[in-house]
Amino acid sequence: MSRSSTVDLVVVGLGYVGLPLARSAAAAGLRVVGLDRNRTVVDGLNAGRSHVDDIMDAEVAAMLGQGFEAVDRPEVIAESAAVVICVPTPLTEYGSPDLGAVHAAVGDIAAHLVPGSRAAIRSNSSGRTAPTGKASTTTSIPPGSTTRARGRAGETVT
Repeated sequence: MSRSSTVDLVVVGLGYVGLPLARSAAAAGLRVVGLDRNRTVVDGLNAGRSHVDDIMDAEVAAMLGQGFEAVDRPEVIAESAAVVICVPTPLTEYGSPDLGAVHAAVGDIAAHLVPGSRAAIRSNSSGRTAPTGKASTTTSIPPGSTTRARGRAGETVT
């Protein structure tokens, strides 16, 4: 965690990819905040209820006990040393990923990321897969996505 950060990790998107990541990071001792646009998901998690089949309510309760918090306000990104985007990228009818949620998350990050913080994306679909297949990928923020806001992908934001 950087000296000015109060949060080690913000996980953007608390579905079947993001919630397990948040669980593992919290269990490892990181101060984790989950960011999701769905207020029902946020309220449920903060009440100790899981909406993901593979994660039990008791595991969410343990996360809360480890300091995890779910929020729906992207301003929390400014408090974080690292951000991982785990939003849905469903395949379109043409077999390419729908990146609408990714673009929204990148916009939130571009608006709030502070110097010294890191951002990455974790996705379970790729434009390089067949329409019926999925590949698990982790990559950096798409080049040019943050250029309009504050810098270039791969560069330090100052």
